[in-house]
Amino acid sequence: MGALRELAARRPDWQLLMVGSGPIDPAAWALANVSVLGRKSRAELAQLYREVDALLLPSVGEGFPLVIQEAMASGLEVFCGLDSAAADPEATGILHGIPVDPRDPAGTAARFARAIETTVPRIDSAAAAHARQAYDWDRNAERLEHMLAGRGAESA
Repeated sequence: MGALRELAARRPDWQLLMVGSGPIDPAAWALANVSVLGRKSRAELAQLYREVDALLLPSVGEGFPLVIQEAMASGLEVFCGLDSAAADPEATGILHGIPVDPRDPAGTAARFARAIETTVPRIDSAAAAHARQAYDWDRNAERLEHMLAGRGAESA
């Protein structure tokens, strides 16, 4: 969260919408360009994905969170930590993986700002297509059932 605070302070012309809840209170930052929206329903999240320009997730150690998959399915630009960007090797060309150093929020914010400033905004149909193909619950459940059925035949 330190990097997001630094980014918001560095770029007061950008509006940051913070969704969810946790131990850090971004409202305490007292930055006019930060709006704390709290927890949202699925329908409200879907509407937000349609309204925003990008998803920023400067975190480490989260793997590949659902929020990235949802943002990709919505065609959003995703700016995230390197470990999240590398979690799905087929998506590394779609995601903007940025080095995150929790001990250096200012440096992390600067790297995110540079990446955002140098990216041409687009509705990413490749990201949406990849998300539909790779992260669809029903399709993945069918794949697992098929794999498990094959293993059952091998062990018989």
